[in-house]
Amino acid sequence: MKNIFTSSVIALAATVLPLAAFAQSTMAPMSAPMSAPMSAPMSAPTAAPAPALSKSDEAKLNAHIATLHHELHITPAEEPQWSAFANIMRTNDSDMHAAFEARAKVTTMTAEQNMNAYANIAEMHADGMQKLAAAF
Repeated sequence: MKNIFTSSVIALAATVLPLAAFAQSTMAPMSAPMSAPMSAPMSAPTAAPAPALSKSDEAKLNAHIATLHHELHITPAEEPQWSAFANIMRTNDSDMHAAFEARAKVTTMTAEQNMNAYANIAEMHADGMQKLAAAF
C-alpha cells in the first residue's frame, strides 16, 4: 500500500477511535459501587452472546472503511488485500462490541471480575491489532 507508516497510523486510529467512543457511551463510571461482596466467588462472569452491531454502528463502520479506502487510494491490484484487511476490521469491531457489552455489567461484578473483563478487552484489542498488522 502507498505509505506504510501513514496507513499504519490510519489503521490504528480506525480500530482505537471507534472503541474509545463506544467505551465512553457504554461504560459505567468506575466509582460505581460493586454490588457483590468481596467475599463472593471470584470467577469471571459467563457472558451471553452480545447482540449484533446496530444498523447505525454498522453503517458508521462501513463509512469509516470506505473513507480509509478512498484516503489510501487503494488500487484494483490492492483490492484483494484491502478486502481481507477490511473484513478483519469488521470482525475486530464485532468482537470488541461483544466484550464491551459484557463489561457494561460492571456494577454487578466483583472487583476480580471487573479486572478480568478489562484484561479480556485489552487482550482482544492486542490480538485484533496483530491480525490487522498481519493482513497489512
